[in-house]
Amino acid sequence: TGMKPQLIGLKKVAADAIRFISKELTWKVHFEKSQCEERAADVAAQGMYHLSMTSLMKCREEMLEDSRVSLTRSILVCPPNLRWKILLVGARLELSVGTTGVSKARQLLGRAFAEVPEKSRSYVYLECSRLEELVGSVDLARDILKRAATEMRSEWKIFLEAVLLEMRAGNILKALHVAHAAVQLHPGTGRLWAIYIQLSHRFEFTALLNEAVAQRDIDSLATEVSPADTVSRVLFQPDNDISLDATETSSSSHQISSNSSATTTTLRKSVDNHNPNSILQKDKIIRRAITEVPKSGEVWCEKCRCHLNPLSTHQFDLRQAQRSLCFAIQFTPQYGDTFIECIRLEMICQVLLPRVLEILGIPLFRYLKENLQEDSESDIANLLEGNTNKFKNERVNASFDGTRDSCDLTNPVVTVHDDSRTPFERQIRRQKMIAIERMQYDFGDLVANFKSVSIAKLNRRCVNADPNYGSAWFHCRIQ
Repeated sequence: TGMKPQLIGLKKVAADAIRFISKELTWKVHFEKSQCEERAADVAAQGMYHLSMTSLMKCREEMLEDSRVSLTRSILVCPPNLRWKILLVGARLELSVGTTGVSKARQLLGRAFAEVPEKSRSYVYLECSRLEELVGSVDLARDILKRAATEMRSEWKIFLEAVLLEMRAGNILKALHVAHAAVQLHPGTGRLWAIYIQLSHRFEFTALLNEAVAQRDIDSLATEVSPADTVSRVLFQPDNDISLDATETSSSSHQISSNSSATTTTLRKSVDNHNPNSILQKDKIIRRAITEVPKSGEVWCEKCRCHLNPLSTHQFDLRQAQRSLCFAIQFTPQYGDTFIECIRLEMICQVLLPRVLEILGIPLFRYLKENLQEDSESDIANLLEGNTNKFKNERVNASFDGTRDSCDLTNPVVTVHDDSRTPFERQIRRQKMIAIERMQYDFGDLVANFKSVSIAKLNRRCVNADPNYGSAWFHCRIQ
């Protein structure tokens, strides 16, 4: 309605709690009341914004008065050694109203820094760095983290924030360097190893894309196109003209190819010169991470991601991905990103894999039975045991040569090395494989297939997931 929330029930319960509980805990009642009032103010500000011409930040500023009052009461009765925590929350609250609250947030963080105990100072450093990054002072944020890393080398969260800062700024190489230094200093921290693997995988994929641009026929692109646009348009634009023979490219294509190749070479040399155990030995990084932190679900989840990328043909392995997910769920069931990857695996196995195997004439049922039995609690295993008919009538509407593929996916007689095929048929299948690898094969409309993916068992396994643990999981939560 856009009206200021009254929260009569909340105020009554808070008043009763203050009367009956110990005085040492009354500050926490005021603190929790402030959090509730802030969430209610956010909802009310949205309503006021839609009903008036006032900006959203201005609406939020007007609605946060009660939350500020409760925080003030909390800090007045709070023990001195915990006062800094409330000051940090107050700084975040002021920052949420936009640029008008930046100066107040800086003042609160300065007071928190003066009162925080030595062992907890890293938390204030992190908040100061995030504030400066938010207002656009990235260099100042780096300086703050650099000072924090010098004073408190034992705090791994400072190094993690430094890596994330560079990632958000788009400096993947620098993030790789910081991550490498961080795992040398904190080899027993799984989260640092996970972000290191993630960066190495991202860098490797970028290098492979650049190499693909250099090798592909891109005569339809102009020399003014940016490298990022070049990659997306070359690899994701459908092309019906598939040929096994190399074709002559235009002069502009040669220029883009040369630039892409030079970019790849420069990136590789830059990483190699700084770090001999870098992206070019990503498998070694993963093996060392598993050796150092074998029970880290984050590391196993990143290993799974490396095997789940169909564009990395040298590492794409559904069996290894499923095995890694099993370990991740077993060791860290509260890590939400694992279940995001489980959904990705189920989508590949239930939608894309049946289509690809049907195109190539490989029996799906036998393939799944032989290669995807690592996780007996997965939905794909449940479908194989109780509802194998789901895959029997999967057909591809558009094949490479314009005809309709029609092989029985559960017929064990059909194999990859079918000698009954003519040389022409084998050539057609080879062309199909190349088209699939280059993302030039038209699979038709798969929207209905993706909507019908079965994740009944996965929903049950998600009960242990922490709502705030895992960046992808946090991003996908219902707001």
